Amino acid sequence: MQYLRVVWVLISGMAALPLGCGDPNRQTIAEVRVMYGAFSQAVMSGLSTAERMGLAQPDRPGPPAGADIPPGHPPVGSTVVPDDANTPAPTSANGSAFTWTLPEGWRELPSRPMRVATFAAGDAECYISVLAGDGGGTAANINRWRRQMGLDPLEDQAIGALPTLTVLNGPAIFVEMEGTYRDMSGSTLENAGFLGVVRPLDGQTLFIRMTGPAEAVRAQKAAFRAFCESLREASGS
Repeated sequence: MQYLRVVWVLISGMAALPLGCGDPNRQTIAEVRVMYGAFSQAVMSGLSTAERMGLAQPDRPGPPAGADIPPGHPPVGSTVVPDDANTPAPTSANGSAFTWTLPEGWRELPSRPMRVATFAAGDAECYISVLAGDGGGTAANINRWRRQMGLDPLEDQAIGALPTLTVLNGPAIFVEMEGTYRDMSGSTLENAGFLGVVRPLDGQTLFIRMTGPAEAVRAQKAAFRAFCESLREASGS
């Protein structure tokens, strides 16, 4: 999803301006404000649904070069919605620590920051990410996904009762829901569908998620499950 951050830059300079017989201590303060909020709003309002869902690349400029980005913030213009504030776990040299069997009709999209891989699955989008540690916690991530879909959080007991898939030779919680999806920019997609998998690994956590129009996601459910179960560790990773 398109992830843009409003950036304020404040530059203040002070220069003494001797004015002959005037007050030699007189100073002029120059203040320059640069606001990218209007830029962000203009870009997001002009994105099509396919662009917001990551199925098409927007042909629009990014923010001015040199914008001040806080440490640890994902690159401005990244389509990534981080699963939490943890540092992404490293992948293999070719950008992926995994191999998979791609379902019929799916196609891999260009690489994106903080994602192992991204796919177009009909009118839906699917992507893989891996975070260090517990990724913020299984329950916290599932309930964050539910909030994005406009749904109430689940209690731990309900999360423990969710179905599982076998992914990378171990159990992975499988999440399925429908609602009104809201991305980090505040853009919404009504009648949206969501499929997600959380698989704790050794010192890392694997996330696989699919979003898109509810009808499109429903049509891809079997393919999504098969894709998740086809994941294997890449040799040498």
